[in-house]
Formats: sequence, structure tokens, C-alpha cells
Amino acid sequence: MIIGLACASLGLVPWEGGALARNRSATLVAPAQAQPRVDDWANPYGPGLRLETDHYLLYTTLLDPNLLAQVPDFMESAHKAYNAQLPDPIEPRARSTIYLFSDRAQWEMATRDLAGAHAAIFLKIQEGAYCFNGSCIAYDIGPERTLAALAHEGWHQFANRHLAFRLPSWLDEGMAMTFEAFLRKDGQCQFEPPANAYRLEPLRETVSRGDLIPLEHLLAMSPGEVMATDRSVHVQTFYSQSYALVRFLREAEGARYQAGFRRLLADAVEGRWPLDSDDLTVATDRNVPKTVGWNRVVGRQLFRYYVADDLEGVQRQYLAFCAQLAAR
Repeated sequence: MIIGLACASLGLVPWEGGALARNRSATLVAPAQAQPRVDDWANPYGPGLRLETDHYLLYTTLLDPNLLAQVPDFMESAHKAYNAQLPDPIEPRARSTIYLFSDRAQWEMATRDLAGAHAAIFLKIQEGAYCFNGSCIAYDIGPERTLAALAHEGWHQFANRHLAFRLPSWLDEGMAMTFEAFLRKDGQCQFEPPANAYRLEPLRETVSRGDLIPLEHLLAMSPGEVMATDRSVHVQTFYSQSYALVRFLREAEGARYQAGFRRLLADAVEGRWPLDSDDLTVATDRNVPKTVGWNRVVGRQLFRYYVADDLEGVQRQYLAFCAQLAAR
């Protein structure tokens, strides 16, 4: 199982988990945009480079020219795609930082240095990436999966930096997974949520078992909570159903729920969620841990307010949508 964790700034617990996509439709070609600025990066892990693009600083010991040539343009495409989810684009004041290492040994060394007392959490990741204190830390796990990992964690990084409020787990992870599948067309990178085979495969298995998580439970769950009891099938089910839920809100029932979904994200950007003072503090202050209890309350509350209060009725539609995805 491929697991990546994202951690809030200075938080003592894993923020949220995310896994990577197998891109069956990705076509990797050379980037079409201008080359980034490149400098040497002196570091204790190995020969390295520092690449600077419009929105990212990439520190890397991965010197494979084929993959490295793609990363800057790919992340700029991802940044554009993240912004496209919001009512108005955000222009950051500073670049986001990515560390990309050539192998796991270097990644583990850097994790101990960068995460300090929190390193043990991230070293449990079997294969993947994570975000910590605003930086994305990844290593090479193959061209397509490495880019998918960067795109997934890039959403967490973008949302944590630029949205006024933290997102509940179902929304944060569901959104991140919509950037895992991608292709190149006419020199441009396009993100294709329907092509995300890594999420669709476990969804099919869950539908086949008749073991779908009820909507009310899914809205209250978090990856860390699931992993504490079951690190395999149930984790994959949480991720695949969160991915399906975001697609349901965008696509299903004649896009009936799309407007409410977009308002939910827009109000996260502006800090307008109708929460009580304690929940607002956790939503706003990245120095306060995002607890399981907060996620349970806020995940359901926001869905009822912005999407629909009739969870039982929506659940019937959502589970039918999951079955439709599984049948394709």
C-alpha cells in the first residue's frame, strides 16, 4: 500500500493521509514552458540542484534528466489546476518548497533532519510523500507515481497555505486525489480525475463486497483514525470513497450539488464557514492540532450546510454513483 501523510504546521499528529495514483493514461513528454532557474544545492544527502519556477522552489538530489525535466512544468500546471478550483485565483507572495530525493535512504535522512521529533510518524510511510511545516518532502518512486505524489501533496500544501480554513478530511483528501491522474496533450498537462485507476480499483472491490462506508460515517472519518485500526483495506476504502464523493458533488444528479460544493470551497478561502468559536479556532490556527473530534463534527456540519441536510437521501444517490463508477 502506498501512503503519504500531510502534517499541519507544528501539529503533533499526522494531518491527513493520501495515497498515490497509478496513471494508466498518463503520457510523459518534455515540458513546453520556459526552463526554470537552476543552481547547485549544497546539502548532506548527495549532489543536488535548486530549481526555481514562478510558484515553486524545488530542492532535489534526483538528477535523472528525463523526470527532472518534467517536474517544474508539471508543478506549475498543478498550481494552475489548484487555482481553478477556487472562485478567484490566488497569487502567492512566496514560492512553495518541495524536497525531492533520489532514493528512500536520502528521504529518511532528510525526514529526520526536517521533521525532528515528528519524524517517526513519517518514517512509517511505506512508499509516498508528505507535507510538513509548509514543505512537501518526496522521493523517486517511479516517474508517474512520483508526479502523482507531488500533485496530491501539492494540493495539501496549496490549501494549507492559501485557504483561510483547514478542510475536513473527506474534502481535503478527496480534492487531492483529483490531481493524481494526468496526461500530456499538445504540450500541456491535464489532470483527469476519471482516469484515476488506483482509486477506482479499490472502489470496485468495495462495491463488489457490499462494504461501502455509509455517507454519514465517511464525512466524519480521517485517515489517521482509520489507520489506527486497519492499515489496509479500510484505509483504501476511505480514500476511494472520498475520491468518489468529490466526483459525485461535481458530476452526479445533473451537477445538482456542484453549486453548494463550490460555495463550500469559496467560503473556506474567505473564512466564512458557520462554525462556533472553538471550531473556528481549530479551522484557522495551524498551530492548533486538527483533532479527530473536530473533523467528526465539522465534516458533517459543513456537508449539511452547503450540500444537503438530508444525508439519507443523498446517501442513496451517492452509493448509486459509486456503483456506476465501479461498473465502468
